[in-house]
Amino acid sequence: MSSQVEVEQNKQPVIQCDSVYKIFGENAKKMLQSSKGEVDAKTFQDAGCVVGVNNASFEVYKGDLLVVMGLSGSGKSTLLRCISRLTDATAGNIYIDGQDLIAMSNKKLIELRRNKMGMVFQSFALLP
Repeated sequence: MSSQVEVEQNKQPVIQCDSVYKIFGENAKKMLQSSKGEVDAKTFQDAGCVVGVNNASFEVYKGDLLVVMGLSGSGKSTLLRCISRLTDATAGNIYIDGQDLIAMSNKKLIELRRNKMGMVFQSFALLP
């Protein structure tokens, strides 16, 4: 019976991002709504916005290893900051262990960060 419970727990992602966007600029939310999710970085840039994360969707399950790779300035750290809610996503949904991170109170967010999160920043010798 315990193996059945374990299998069920592994079916739920520990991290889930659904259509996460982070756009910097005064009109970011309005432009994103009017674009209906079809974000063209050049169009947003011309309007004074910078696209940090563009429609990120993924799930991470217990035991998985996730590596976020990309060129400098491609939004890796911005995505991680959205997942930890050090910065708020412009749009989308983020869940940690099934809990809605966006709707979480500051008190619950502090508890979650204290007990379930950690971040390491390194400038060299990173995983390829």
